Amino acid sequence: MKSWYEIKAKQDSADIYIYDELGLFGVAVSQLVSEIAALKGKALNVYINSPGGPVFDGIAVFNALSRHEGGVNVIVDGLAASVASVIAQAGTSRTMGKASALMVHDAWGVAIGDAGVMEKARDQFEAASNQVSEIYAAKAGGTPEEWRQKMMDETWYRGQEAVDAGLADVAIGAIQNAYAGRVFNLSKFNKVPEWVNQDPIDPAKPGDEPEIKEDDVDEKAIRQALGLDDEGDILAAVTGLHTEIATLKASLKDQDPPGKDENRTLRRELADAEKKYIQLETEKDRKVVELQSELRVAQAEHRVDAAIQAGRVAPAQRAMVLNIALRESEDDFNTFIKGLPSVDFTEHGGAGGGDFADYEPTPQEIAIAKQMGSWDEAKPAESRLALMRAKAAAKGVTIPASKEA
Repeated sequence: MKSWYEIKAKQDSADIYIYDELGLFGVAVSQLVSEIAALKGKALNVYINSPGGPVFDGIAVFNALSRHEGGVNVIVDGLAASVASVIAQAGTSRTMGKASALMVHDAWGVAIGDAGVMEKARDQFEAASNQVSEIYAAKAGGTPEEWRQKMMDETWYRGQEAVDAGLADVAIGAIQNAYAGRVFNLSKFNKVPEWVNQDPIDPAKPGDEPEIKEDDVDEKAIRQALGLDDEGDILAAVTGLHTEIATLKASLKDQDPPGKDENRTLRRELADAEKKYIQLETEKDRKVVELQSELRVAQAEHRVDAAIQAGRVAPAQRAMVLNIALRESEDDFNTFIKGLPSVDFTEHGGAGGGDFADYEPTPQEIAIAKQMGSWDEAKPAESRLALMRAKAAAKGVTIPASKEA
């Protein structure tokens, strides 16, 4: 079952659509990596519209595409943010689509525990960020240190800007005010430009709350709402409340908006239906080819048998003539058969005479040999002897050298 990505395989290529956050709906990135490996030798067209996902998952997809044999063309249809911009670097060609956007930033996440846990998490995020900066530097130029600075600044690029930065090879279409495609909730990022469309659901970020003036509120009511006595520090309590709100937003940033469960079910059903349709179409095409091949053989056999009944081909020559019938068109085969002399089934040949006269090639066999390309007009004697020896060998008889002439 595929929800956040889709693969459409063709005869010599395959289209991969990464159109959501990596790893959604319980579908592991390892499944996509496995399916990429199964497409060995095919040219891949990878279409991206994604806000990213777990950094190590994205690096795994990048590595799978980078080692793919067959060529990888990456097209950023809409958004390639966070680790999705790393996946975009796996392309042997990298194209920014019309009004598309790309963003790089430092790896980050949530950790819960004591100071040791936090320190370990810090080291992991630092190592991941360094690895990503090395990928950008290798593909776009510059140094890992320069890219780390751009990552820490959370840098956004329009289509042509990504090309100028070395993160893409070409930008298609005129730059517009916003990227095309599905719109995501990007409130988890800190510096989303105004030209990037966002999901309108809960777009606010910590720090966007309006300023509260003392003249506009009742201090006693505030203390009561915050659970403070007359000596409590209102500023500290409000700061703590803001921190709690920010934490809740961070934990909820990946939750689907209302009504998404139903959409998710419909998308799964659609994906299953499309997969079943592709399987049926493939099986139908295979069966059609198989039936066409069987019909072609049956028609060729019918023409050869008719030639045998008409006395144009000896029964012993059926296999050789069938090869001609399968190779030539019906008109060319009929012309060839009409040019053959009638077969005398009582004749055993005889120009060679002696014990091996039965293996002397008949006029029909000579004509067939010429049609098959095994008769050399410049060396008729050698060609005749080759046919005699082949006929004798088919019956387990060897013509001695002294009898060949």
